[in-house]
This record gives sequence, structure tokens and C-alpha cells, in this order.
Amino acid sequence: MTPRDSNTARDLVVQPAETMEDLDAAAALSAEFDAETEGYGRWQAEWSKGYPGFSPDRTRLAFWRGSLAGTMRIHSETMRLGEARLRTGLLAWPSTGAKYRDKGVARRLLEDAMHYLHEHRYHVALLFGQPQVHYPFGLTHCLPEYTIDVETRECLKLDNPFRVRIGNVADTPMLQSLHNDNDQNVACSLLRMRGHFARRSRPGAQCYVLLDERGRVGAYFFA
Repeated sequence: MTPRDSNTARDLVVQPAETMEDLDAAAALSAEFDAETEGYGRWQAEWSKGYPGFSPDRTRLAFWRGSLAGTMRIHSETMRLGEARLRTGLLAWPSTGAKYRDKGVARRLLEDAMHYLHEHRYHVALLFGQPQVHYPFGLTHCLPEYTIDVETRECLKLDNPFRVRIGNVADTPMLQSLHNDNDQNVACSLLRMRGHFARRSRPGAQCYVLLDERGRVGAYFFA
């Protein structure tokens, strides 16, 4: 692979993915960067292209002197803030090749992503992980406003009428309903279309649902 930027005087060039080869190379680099996460490379290779709203140009590639040095994905989401619906760019999987960690690749990718969001009139940018990269840009962690704190010793004393099973695509309407019901009053919650749940409930995904004594779905969990 070589960059399609004609200005060879610059060592570091960032551009959008255009071909399947570009996407496969980006997935391979991300999987290598986060190799300790089980199943990550498989998710990238098999499922990421089917993510709802996926567009190849939102996979950004950084080349150092013609060699692929880093990559970042931009997911286009919608955030709920009260009654407002905000177009949100989720900056995901910032990955840098081991030989290029001191070349400013991550910063250049983030600058490119922020420029993309500005050009396409996004309202909000979110980035998970890599705090040393995103703090200088004014970004900070975004977490839900609720926690569940349970003493496991107490749980073991309870009669448990529930059971857990693997989720499937047929659960999608119920999962979407649970998501909407529980996130209505949470500031900055991301909206989820049916496509998100269907994608995460496909065979091989780590989706679990909790059934009550009547067999009705009352909760779900995506690992």
C-alpha cells in the first residue's frame, strides 16, 4: 500500500480508506495493536464493516514515508441530550504500529478526525481510551451517570428465579425497548437503532439476556 497524496515532501500523510485492501490493512493493524483483547481481531475482520451506518471513508489511515503507521475509525452516532438529538462522532480504535510510536501518528490521526467532524457538521466528539492523546484537545472521559453496587455475599443468599441464556436476533425488539426505557433520563446517552442490536446479537457475539420465571427478557448484557 502507498499513500495517494501526491505531496511526497511530507513524511506523515493521513487519508480515508477507499478500497477493501485499505480496510483489511486497517483491521490488521488495529488487531495487532490490541492483540491482548481476545476476539478483537475477529470482530474487526468479520463484523466491523457491517456496523450500522458504516462508511469506508470514516476509516482513516496514516502513512509514514509510504508505510501504514496508524489507523482510526469514526463511528457516526446520535446522542440524546434532553429533547435534543446531536450528531456524534465516536472516535474508535486509535492504533499505531510499533515502529511509529514516536512519530506523532496518534496526534495526527486525531487532528484529521476532528477536521472530518468539523467539515461534516458533527455536534459532539467522543473518544474512548488513549487519554494522553485526547486530553490536549479538550476531550475527557464520558461515563454513564449511574452505578450498580452489589455485595456478592448477599446475592448468594437469595433465591434466584432468573436464568441467563445467549441472546439472539429475535430478542432485538425487547433489547431496544429496554435500552430506550432505561436511557431516557441519562444525559448524553447514545441512541441505538435495531441494526445495532441485531449486529451485536448475531451468532458468535457475546450477548446475554436475563429471563424471569415466566421466561420474559428483563435485562441484557453485551460483553
